[in-house]
Parts: sequence; structure tokens; C-alpha cells
Amino acid sequence: MLEFKNVTFKYDEDETDMLENLSFDVNEGEFISIIGRSGCGKSTVFRLINGLLTPQKGEILFDGQNIKSMRNYSAYMPQKDLLFPWRTIEKNISLAMEIQKKSKAEIKKQAEEMLKEVGLWEYKDKYPKDLSGGMRQRASFARTLLSGSSLFLLDEPFSALDSLTKISLQEWLLTEWEKHKKTVLFITHDVEEAIFLSEKIYVVSDFPITHFEEFKIPLPYPRKREDMKRSDIVELKEMLIKNLRQEAVL
Repeated sequence: MLEFKNVTFKYDEDETDMLENLSFDVNEGEFISIIGRSGCGKSTVFRLINGLLTPQKGEILFDGQNIKSMRNYSAYMPQKDLLFPWRTIEKNISLAMEIQKKSKAEIKKQAEEMLKEVGLWEYKDKYPKDLSGGMRQRASFARTLLSGSSLFLLDEPFSALDSLTKISLQEWLLTEWEKHKKTVLFITHDVEEAIFLSEKIYVVSDFPITHFEEFKIPLPYPRKREDMKRSDIVELKEMLIKNLRQEAVL
């Protein structure tokens, strides 16, 4: 579905490249987490994917087509929910459909179905300030689902939440992913979160980024928290944490 072909990128204010001849691909329906030390370029990769940045060299393809000529192929969900405080929850999740100029009847129908699916129907007339952090993130994800995109870029969406809410939303996200079969790229600093959610983990281990180290997670779906206690999973977690600590020191 997504392919980076020898992509090089440098910010104007920097002396060195952030990415250098980076190539990787993502298959349709995969859930892949990207981990690496702070400032290593993970979010830059997302900005290149959604077209906010343009590579100096190489090309980025979606279903074999250069993204330069495409729209609405990816949806971005950041750490902050970015819900508009003056719009109700129903109006917030309807925004992408309004931009697509769907009919009022279709917008209302899809928004109602989605609000019920994510457990927010009774809060449809509330405003973001009236909801908890976890509920706002569910609303943000509902808005992402209704964008019509098939590739989701989730940039540390749960990092600001308390641990219990975070665990609950991780499990909820997996349920939604299994239901909708969207393709997900997920940035996180939480190794356990990456292991629990992902089919694969891409690790940023060099700077500039020239490649991702790939680790396949030996867990079937659906997953349970008890799976994280398996000896091979504990070993994988400790190995990844050790590698990230070494990179942070370098």
C-alpha cells in the first residue's frame, strides 16, 4: 500500500539530512509501530507521508501512485485530540465528511453510527471540555475513521493519558482495527504498547534514518494482557528497551 523509495529529506535550518535514501514498505491492513529516541525523525516520516513535507530526493508511493497527485489517502491523529472546543462531539467527528461535501442526511447517519460504535452516543451534544481525556481520544479516532482514508497515522495518541485509561484505549483500538481493517502506522515511545498493538515494529536505530530495523511480533490476534508475560515477549521487550537506551546515550 505504502512505499518509500530512496527518500532523502533535510530541514532548511539543519546542516545534515534527517532521512537519507530511506526505503521501506507497508502492506494493506498491517498495524506497524515505529519506535526510536526523541528527535530521531519519526514524526518527520509521518509529515512526509501525509504531504506536509516534500522529500529532496526519492518518491513516496501509495498503491503504486506518487502521493504528489493524491488526496485523502491518509488520516493523521496526533497526541492532542485537536477537537474544536466550539463544536459538539457530533459536529467534531462530522468535520471530514462536511469537507467532502457529503449530504446532511449521510453525515448524520454515519456520525450516529460511529458515535454508537465508539460509545459516545449519549455525549453527542456535549463539548470537548465536558469529556475525559480518553473519551476525547475516542472522538478523535472516530473523526479519523470517518475521514474515508485507508491509511491511519497515529502519532503517540495515548501518551498524555493515565496508565489505566491508556491500557483501556489500547485494547479498544485493537478491537476497532480488527473490525475496520485499516492500515495503521503508530508512533510510540512505549515499547510494551508497541508490542501489544503491532504486527511489526520498525525501530529507528541510526541518524540520519537510512533504514528501519524490523521486528515481527510472535503473537496472534486477538490479544490478551496475559500474552505480555510470555517469556519470548518479555525477552523481546527487554532487548528493545536496551537498544533504545543505548541509542539515547549515543
